[in-house]
Amino acid sequence: MIFSPHMHIGIIGNGKMGHGIFQYLSEFEFQLSIVCEEEEQADALKATFQKKTARLLKNGIITAEQAEHRLRAISINSDLSILSTADLIIEAIPEVIDLKRKLFSRIEKIAKPSCIFTSNTSSIPPSELFSGIRNKENCAGLHFFYPVSLKDLAEINASPSTSAETIQFLNSLLNYTGKFHLKLAEPDTFIINKIFLGIQSEACTILNEGLISAEEIDALADEYIFPGGIFLFFDHVGIDIMYASVGNYTAKLSERENFLDILNRLKLLAGNGMLGVKSGKGFYDHSNGTISIRKRELLSTSVYVSCLARLKTAFYQSLHAIIRKGICSKEQLDFIIKEYTGAEKGPFENSIQN
Repeated sequence: MIFSPHMHIGIIGNGKMGHGIFQYLSEFEFQLSIVCEEEEQADALKATFQKKTARLLKNGIITAEQAEHRLRAISINSDLSILSTADLIIEAIPEVIDLKRKLFSRIEKIAKPSCIFTSNTSSIPPSELFSGIRNKENCAGLHFFYPVSLKDLAEINASPSTSAETIQFLNSLLNYTGKFHLKLAEPDTFIINKIFLGIQSEACTILNEGLISAEEIDALADEYIFPGGIFLFFDHVGIDIMYASVGNYTAKLSERENFLDILNRLKLLAGNGMLGVKSGKGFYDHSNGTISIRKRELLSTSVYVSCLARLKTAFYQSLHAIIRKGICSKEQLDFIIKEYTGAEKGPFENSIQN
């Protein structure tokens, strides 16, 4: 398959990621199709898209020719058959491997043999996800980050079966759309999320030891390492999603027992229905509205200093492990951390390990 800016791209799923990928790619010249789960969802998205296009035209942001192209080249439907001519399919349904496998089994019967299958999965190894597909060489992970239009990050996650041609095709796509991206092979897939696994695990260990509270750990991380904290981030992503992701990341690690604190803590919360923002309670109580990390005094006390040192050490161990493997340079890691967290400076620019 040869990349073309006029190729047909299919997107499956209208959750926040599917919708975000659709909105981002609709700004280019692709022939674009998005398949929603229900016809009502497709109708609602179609109406929203038409209104947005009309607004862009009215405000002079796009020309009449561009508006006509958007309305002609973009299809919104609930029928998978519209993907029969797709050159690339991007799956963006919930992070459940059985659901994804069943979906790819269905579209394999519809899509043309040369079609490239990709998944926006953030944690399921491509070799496992595409194990039942005939043309495994045409399959890879294509992981965007939320919100797609604002985060200049993506990953190409390849299995041992993914062909060099498929990787090059996806590389051309991301270059054309202007996304900074990494090309990753198992077992080093999903490395951008894994960067934070060490500090997240250490934060849970500190919490389990009863040294300081989740709020205090978040205040330390927010002030001295990166914005947004750790546990509040968990709550926004979803405790159930974090539990599944950490489970996938650590499943084949020889040192998996080192991650039992974070796995057990997330499992307990998820089992009790404490899923974070979406359920109203997780590490924080969200019933009274939006929570922000409060600045705290006494951050120079011995217990705070000790806990901060442990968090920094865990974070930098992850960063240096990535550098030693040759996956990223310090400059790339600085960019990734700034883009991912909204930090003004990257960890090596900041020299926060000192």
